[in-house]
Amino acid sequence: MESGTARPHAEYWIFAPPEFHVEDLPALQGFRLGRYDYEPIAPVAAQVKGYTADLYPSAVLGASWGEDRNALLRLFSPLENDWCPLSREVRQLWRQAQRQLIEERARADRAETRAQATMEKYARLQRFLREQGMSLPDERPENGA
Repeated sequence: MESGTARPHAEYWIFAPPEFHVEDLPALQGFRLGRYDYEPIAPVAAQVKGYTADLYPSAVLGASWGEDRNALLRLFSPLENDWCPLSREVRQLWRQAQRQLIEERARADRAETRAQATMEKYARLQRFLREQGMSLPDERPENGA
């Protein structure tokens, strides 16, 4: 290969969303570089979340391209046996996790504040009882005196 020559890509993918779909052509097509030319990638029918979807396996990605129920182009992960999340879904999950973390921190802060207030009350009670010559049961000398 000469320097400066473009290296061929192992796979090419073409997706036409419903609003741009061309009649008589599949919405999704994949081509893999063969020995001499690009060869079409055949779809594999698979059960995904209760319906049959045509998945096009990508040897490069180790996943398959396909259309979800909403005709959105998605990657299907064989490890998860599910569609990979879209970026907006990831952002939504991230925001949800942040909200949960903030709520958990607030609950922990409230619990810590209550615990500190209880410890301060206990310390005041201990001081008061000592001033009166008494002690709480857990402060009594071990010999019973």
